[in-house]
Amino acid sequence: MPSKFLARFSTSVVVLAVALYVTARVLGDRLDRDQRLGCLVVGAFLFLVSLAFFLRGSLPYRSLGASDANIRRGFRFSSVCAAYALFQIPIWCWMTHRFPPGGFTEIQAYIVAAGVVVSMFGSATPWIILFCRDIRAANKQQKELLKQRKDVH
Repeated sequence: MPSKFLARFSTSVVVLAVALYVTARVLGDRLDRDQRLGCLVVGAFLFLVSLAFFLRGSLPYRSLGASDANIRRGFRFSSVCAAYALFQIPIWCWMTHRFPPGGFTEIQAYIVAAGVVVSMFGSATPWIILFCRDIRAANKQQKELLKQRKDVH
């Protein structure tokens, strides 16, 4: 996938996610009354956000997986997270045996909440790995500078 196409596509996905969020905010009461529509809007929003994170935070770093096992595993995990985002609502329906899903037990609610967070942000795992590495390197450099200053004085 050419990088120019990827950039345009990911920008379109982000714009769609923002537009869906604004639409959900405007239609808030109606989405509460019509739970099927609300469920579909929430499901579409969760998938679009996960897809945006995948396109921006995972796909551009795929080639780094050839030389870095952590990035390779992170890319695989991010692919699973993006796929899970697509199937979240059906899984919730399976858990509660109803559409739209409702009446979660306390443990189911915790599982659903964790699934939402992991599916959205897990889609950018390679970027998160690289970000953490950059922070560690900056911290190490800062510690070395402080140590050098301490040794000089």
